[in-house]
This record gives sequence, structure tokens and C-alpha cells, in this order.
Amino acid sequence: MRQQLIVGERQLPLLVLLVGLAITAGFSEQSRRLNQQAHERIEAALMGDVSEAIEMKLRKAVDTISGVAGLFNAAQQVDREDFRDYYNTLNHENGSLEGIQGIGFSAYVPVTQRQAITARIRAQGYPNFTIHPTGKRPHTSAIIYLEPFDLRNQRAFGYDMYSEGTRRAAMDLAAINGVPAMSGKVRLVQERNTEVQAGVLIYAPVYRDQGISLPQQPQAYDATLLGWAYAPIRVSDLVEASLHSVHNPDLNGSAVLVYDGSQAKSGSLLFDNQSLHGTDRLSDPQYQTIDMGGRRWLIGIQLSRELMANNGFSSNLLLLALAGCLGSAIAAMSTHMLVENHLATLAALTMAEKANNELTLATVVFESSPLGIVVTNEAGVVLSTNHSFGRITGYSAAEVLGRTLNLLKSGRHEADFYTDLWRDVRERGSWQGEIWNRLRNGEIRRHELSITAVRNQELQTTNYVGMLQDISDRHHVQERMRHNSLHDQLTGLSNRGLLMERADQALAEAELDPDRHVAILFLDLNGFKQINDSYGHAVGDQILKLVAHRLRGAIRTDELLSRLGGDEFVVLVPNASTLEDLYTFAGKLQEVVLACRKGVVQPIELSVSIGIARSPDHGITAGQLLTAADYAMYRAKRSPKNRVRIANSNEGKRESFGRGDPATNDLGASPP
Repeated sequence: MRQQLIVGERQLPLLVLLVGLAITAGFSEQSRRLNQQAHERIEAALMGDVSEAIEMKLRKAVDTISGVAGLFNAAQQVDREDFRDYYNTLNHENGSLEGIQGIGFSAYVPVTQRQAITARIRAQGYPNFTIHPTGKRPHTSAIIYLEPFDLRNQRAFGYDMYSEGTRRAAMDLAAINGVPAMSGKVRLVQERNTEVQAGVLIYAPVYRDQGISLPQQPQAYDATLLGWAYAPIRVSDLVEASLHSVHNPDLNGSAVLVYDGSQAKSGSLLFDNQSLHGTDRLSDPQYQTIDMGGRRWLIGIQLSRELMANNGFSSNLLLLALAGCLGSAIAAMSTHMLVENHLATLAALTMAEKANNELTLATVVFESSPLGIVVTNEAGVVLSTNHSFGRITGYSAAEVLGRTLNLLKSGRHEADFYTDLWRDVRERGSWQGEIWNRLRNGEIRRHELSITAVRNQELQTTNYVGMLQDISDRHHVQERMRHNSLHDQLTGLSNRGLLMERADQALAEAELDPDRHVAILFLDLNGFKQINDSYGHAVGDQILKLVAHRLRGAIRTDELLSRLGGDEFVVLVPNASTLEDLYTFAGKLQEVVLACRKGVVQPIELSVSIGIARSPDHGITAGQLLTAADYAMYRAKRSPKNRVRIANSNEGKRESFGRGDPATNDLGASPP
């Protein structure tokens, strides 16, 4: 019997070795599959970040060109100096022209006006100006404005873009549809034979009259089209600028390819940062399309091979397998010591059981916490989450494992917000605050988030622990309370508090511009008390809401209408013109109030008295202007015809425009 036990003990190490190798093989295969899934998730996340960055950059370029078109639509005439000033303004805005070669204007040139336009441009100081390429064509364009007007862009001066098919297609698309359009792949006129990049152009139409119908075909351009605002774009410059805004560590060493169209063809290749197209190194790219300006781009992403292969194999996996084999061998060698070390092993098992109990307790706390908890490694890759994290965000642990938390980005925070957040975590070891996150179902919610860095004995960060809870309902209550505290409950208009806040802000801005004035118009309804006495407060409230609605529709978007209480209203004009214009504006407001008499069933008599005060003539603070306008309104109210009154500049000195009573600042008879 004892001999049999000895034989069994000798076979036990071999059994342990075989079991260990089997476990190592199974665990390695499982890890390979997890790596493969992680590869797909990381690549998909990187694709989302890169596609979003490129799309945002293109959208910003389209918005910029729409703004250039708006410059021509807003002004009757834009000269070269105006255009250069507009460009300099854009250029000083941080990032407005990043990745864009420049902005320009290409005039549509009717056949009968080619010589006249050529002569006009030459007379402006460009004696060598000519429309090129030469030759007779039924439709012609010419680049007459282009900034910056450097040596590269001067090569395009006078170029007829309409003479080339790819450009012409985008120009027709923009002109006929009335929206910005992007061309296919072209070689820009600015390029020479060194460092040539693929190019595209974005066009926005500029019409002779905004009220006319859109041209249905090029034959109608002579009567309708003034030209195109446009931007030449070197695609590599634009894509590189887009990638600089991607805060994803997996981008380093990864390949990014961009094609014009929806197929990865050599002739449509726009960008290839790793020169992989057409080589066997391009093995498993992931593709996604974006649409902009009537064109479709195909974006390709292939992760760096230093991360992991698409089949899940990696150097870490090999090390894991070797470690498993070595561990199995060590376990087998150690097995024969089990009998001699039985007591020691029993003590060790007791300690392990205690540690396991502590781990179990920690796990229960982790899973039962009402706060969403997520643990990442030092690179921000998710290692584990609890049940509350899934409940709050909608993402299960399997969906976020191996990914970064960029998938929660809502788009409501600037990049600087995240930069400052992680700087605090690295320098102080923690960060706490409120953040907008996008849930799995696409809903954006406000969360209270705390991030803590976990450091080892050498003070090196090994993990990050984040805890979050949903505070959207509390936030909405606070926002609603703030709104109610700043708005009139009956009419929904701003109250005195918001009025004074906006007035102080407008006056502070006016201090920086001596030509800017801020005005306040104080309105008081005449006959309103009689309406309340005759028909009751319900009808009075109905009239107040009607007057508020009509007045709000009569002011500009930058002006503010407030109700101070009772039948008193105030209009804040942050960019006021002359006092005569303000007087005319007050007359229009009187007409609006008079028209309200037809908006109720009961026969009522309703009019309004208005006092006007403007900075700095009648005050330099919000309180001074409001008081001056109030006094002017009372003078208007005492007038027999409820005329509009302008506040006195100061005691003993009154303004007069020669049309009315100088002693009372009345600019003539009151409006009907």
C-alpha cells in the first residue's frame, strides 16, 4: 500500500505539468481572442476619432467659405482691401484657417465683359493680369481675389477654374443648388514639381440678388451669378491639422488613408501617412465614409503593428505562454515538496483564505456601490467596471473592456477641458468636477466625476480609478431655478436682474469702442389700469402676454426685451445708433402696441409712453441709464399725445434737433 502511494506521488508532478500546460494553452487562446476583439474595438474607436476630426475640419472649411460668401452677400460691393481685411480677421482667429491654403473669390465673367474686367483689374495695379487659359469658351470665370496673396497663390491669379471639368462640376453644383460644394481630386494651380499634394476646392455661390430664383443651368448665370467664394485645400495639410486634434494614443504609428469617393483606388488616393497603399503592408484596414459638400471621402485606418496583430498575436501573448509553461514546470517540481511542507501549505492556505475573504468583501463593495466605478491602466484602457457604471452609461463591461473612455465624449467640451483635467490628475493625483457624457443610446447627460491616480511605491502611476454619478436632474432643476430667477413668470421675458446684467456687459464692451453706444427704452402702457378695472386681471394678463409677444417680434436678436413688473417694459439696445434713429424705433414700438388692440375680443384703448436714454449722453452705468429713461418716460406720459421723450443730457442742458420743443427733447409729434 505504501509502495503504491510512493508510485502515485512520483506520477503527481507529471500530472501537474500536463494540467498546467493545458491551462496555459487554454488561457493563451482566450487571451488571443480577447486581444483580437480589443484590436477591433481600438481600431473602431480610432476610426471614429479620426473620421470625426477630419469631418469637423472640412465642416469648418465649409463654414469659412460660407462666411466669405456672406461677406459678398451682405455688402453691395467688396473691394480688394475689404477682402484682405476679412482674411486677416479670419487668420487671427485661432485655428480658423488651419489646413486651408487660402480664401478667394472667382468672378463669373460673361463673354461680353472679359475685356472690361481684364482692363479693370489691370487698372488696379496688376498690368500683367490676364484670364487664363486663353481661348473662347461659352462660360468663363476668373480668380480676382485670393489671400494670402503670396508667391504660391499668385500663380492662380486670373485662372479660369470653370475651364477644368472637375472644378466645373463642383462650381455648377454650388451655383445651381445654392449651397457649398466640394470638388473631386485635382492638382492645384499653386503646386509645382516638388512636395506636390493632392488638392480639392470648396465653393460657395454668390448671387447678384439674394431675392432671385436659383439658376437651373449655366445659361442662366449671366443674369443671376456674381461668382464663387472658394478655398483651395492641400489635402495633406488639412488631414495633418485634423490629426493634431485627435487625442488618442493609438494614433501613434497607425496608418491613416483618405480617398476621394467610396472606393480605395490609386487614382483617388488623397492622403497616406505611412505610404501603405499598393503594398502588402496594407493588410487589414478598417474603412468608413464621410460626406461633405456633395462629395464622399473614404477614410482608412490600420493600427500600428507595435500594438497587436489583427489575429490577436502579440509579444505579450508569447511571454504569457512562456510564463505559463515555466510556471507549470515549477509547479511540477514543487509538487514533491507538498507532503513535507503540508503544515506550511496549510498555513499558507489559511492566509490565502483570509485574503480571498477580503477580496470578496472588496468585490461586493465594488459591485454594490451606487456610484459608477471604472478602473483603467496607466494608458487609460479600461480594465474593469461595476454594475452601476453600466446602469449609468448603458455600456456593459464587455463593451468597454480594452477601450478608452473617449466613447463617452459628448462634444460639448473643448479639447482644453480634457487637457486641463488630465494635467490636474497627473500633477495633483486627482480631479473632481462635473462633465457632460454621451450614453450608449446617444443621450447626453451631466455627471459628477472624480478621477484618482493609483501609484506604486516608486510613485509611478499604475492605474486610474473613476467614479461617477448622474446629476442631470439636479442640474436641470438648478438651471430651471436660475431661469425663473432671471425671467418674468407671466410673459417669459427677462426681468430686472437679467436686464441689469446684460446692460452692464454691453456698457463694459462699449468702453473699449468710443463709437459704440448703449441705449435703454423705457415703455409704460397707457390705460392698462382701466382695462384691469373693467375686464379683470385675467384679461389684463392676456394683454400683457400679447404685448410682450408682439414687442419681442419687433426687436433685433441682439436686443433684449424685459418686463420690470406691472405694465412697464424695457428694451436694451447694445449697439445703438443716433438718437433720431432711436426715436424712429420708439415710434415703431408704439405702432406695435397700438396694433395689440385688435388682438383681444374686448374693446380697449391701449397705447404706450416711451422714454429714451443713451450712453454716455445720459449715463455711464446701467442704473443711470434706466433712471434717465424712466424720468423721460414720465415726461412723455404727461404729454397730451403720449409722445416719445429723450432723457435730458444733464440738468440745465437739453439737446434739440430742430424738430420740436428743444426744452423737452421731443422730436416732433408722437407716432399714430
